[in-house]
Amino acid sequence: MSAPSERTMSPLAELRAGKPGEAFMALLARTVLAVGITRNFPPPDGGQWSGAKANDVAVSFLTDGRTPKRLDWLVLHAGDDAALAGALQGVVRNFLRDLGRATELGRLVVRIRRALRESSAFVPVDGDRWALAAGPTDAAEVGPDALVRAAATVPLTFQAWSPTARRHEPFADRDSIEALLTKVLDAAGGSLRPADLAQAVAPSLQVVTGPALVELDAGDHPDGEPSAPGADVLGDEVVNRARAGEVFELLSDRERIALAYLHLNLRELAPLIGLGHSQAAIVRNRAADVLQAELADEEQGQEIAELVLEIGRTWVLDRTGSDDATYNPA
Repeated sequence: MSAPSERTMSPLAELRAGKPGEAFMALLARTVLAVGITRNFPPPDGGQWSGAKANDVAVSFLTDGRTPKRLDWLVLHAGDDAALAGALQGVVRNFLRDLGRATELGRLVVRIRRALRESSAFVPVDGDRWALAAGPTDAAEVGPDALVRAAATVPLTFQAWSPTARRHEPFADRDSIEALLTKVLDAAGGSLRPADLAQAVAPSLQVVTGPALVELDAGDHPDGEPSAPGADVLGDEVVNRARAGEVFELLSDRERIALAYLHLNLRELAPLIGLGHSQAAIVRNRAADVLQAELADEEQGQEIAELVLEIGRTWVLDRTGSDDATYNPA
């Protein structure tokens, strides 16, 4: 009898062999179709979901730069094909969310570039930046939160949109767009890139890049795990821990220590990271800002944030061998 062909391998066996094949591709396409319909994600080109569109998204998923890391986590943590199917639901859900957000924000950047070119109120400067025609042209140093607040003060007139459309048109009329850009550039006190402008005006234009902020509470621990978790529970756990690891890698050593000792007050934290009280507060706030920015649009952002804290505590213990962690630049 001949050896089993690659076609007879299960989806998990294909991943373990390092060769996602027909079985995994079929599972992936089915998952994309199911998650897209049940979670009300529109396909990238609009319209209704179909098998062909699910296959196209599955191909985009496999060629995405972050997918190798996703697949590695699935191989490490999915014990069987049922667990793999559950984990894949969470992975695909996040991928479709990112895909949709990138598409909407990309459309907004295109719209902003056109508005900047068409109005004499704005002038281009070096480095793909734009400034007010009568304003300063140096690169702005104002933070994004201040720019968002400035945009929020502008009254807008939204364009009419078909009542049969699957979502509301996010862009306002031409005068409103120009007023938004003028207000943001004035608040910036300098030049900005079109992508920066898009981030600043997106909330006002109902282009949602993050619906909520994650609140950190050192005393709010996750609920205990169920005694017999199903595939969906295991899938969410795998995806959440993978995402927590990605976020943790974005933090500096001082920020990691600040999160690991979230239960300490600033007077107690400061000597552990080798800074004064006010600087320690800045470090802690900066760490919280990273979590908020990264997890704002995550459906299970609070759970992921708790995992980041857990990883931080383990990291500190491994680094020092005790609870008396101190900052060591080496």
